[in-house]
Amino acid sequence: MLNLINKNITPEMTLECVKKAKKYNINLIISLMTNFPPSSDDPKLIKKELKRELNNTVELARKILKINPLVSIMLFSFTPYPCTPLYQLCLKRGFKSPENLEGWGKISLNIRSVPWVNDEHMKRIKLLNDIFVLRKITSPEYVKLKKGKSSLHYILIYLGIYKMVNLFVLFRLKFKFYFLPIERLLFSVSVILYNRNNITGLFKKFAKRDNKKRAINC
Repeated sequence: MLNLINKNITPEMTLECVKKAKKYNINLIISLMTNFPPSSDDPKLIKKELKRELNNTVELARKILKINPLVSIMLFSFTPYPCTPLYQLCLKRGFKSPENLEGWGKISLNIRSVPWVNDEHMKRIKLLNDIFVLRKITSPEYVKLKKGKSSLHYILIYLGIYKMVNLFVLFRLKFKFYFLPIERLLFSVSVILYNRNNITGLFKKFAKRDNKKRAINC
C-alpha cells in the first residue's frame, strides 16, 4: 500500500521520528489514512485487503502511542480527487465523480465517499478515532499533566476510571477488537461531567465575586 501511494517512508521511519520528537519534548499530531483503492474487483478480496490495511494502520498507531501516549492521532478515509495519481484507478474501481462543485463539497475525509468501503467499515474508523483520543487522555502521562485541574479529576483517579478505560483501549488496539463500541458513550458522559464541573466552578466564581462586593459595601 505504501508503494501504491508513493509514500517513500516506512513505518519504522515514522516510529523513529516519534522517538526523536519525544526525546526533545516535541508534541506531535499524526494523520493516518485508510480505504485506499483495492487491487482487485473481487468483493471477498477487497474485504480482506481493507481489513489487512486497517489492522496494519492500527498496529502502527498502537506502536506510536506506546512510544509516546501524548501523541495525537487522527485517522481519515481516502478521498479521490481529479488529477491525482490514484484518481483513474478509483474510477476503474467504481467511484462516481460528482457532476458539480456542490457535489464535491459534500465529500470529506470523514465520510464514506468510495464504493469499495461500506458503512460498517466507516463506523469502525470513527470508533478508532475515539479509541486514539481515549488512549491519550487516560494514559498515566496525560493524567499526571492534568493534576490539580479539578476535583472531578481526582475523583476519577481515586475510582480508577482512567486506569480501567486505558486498559480497555489498550486491549482493543492490541487484539483489534472492535465490538461493543462504548467509547462514544464514554465521551458523552465525560462531556456532561466536564460541563457540569465547569458550571459549578463558574457559580463558585460568581459567588466569590459577589461576596467581595458585599464586603466592600459594608
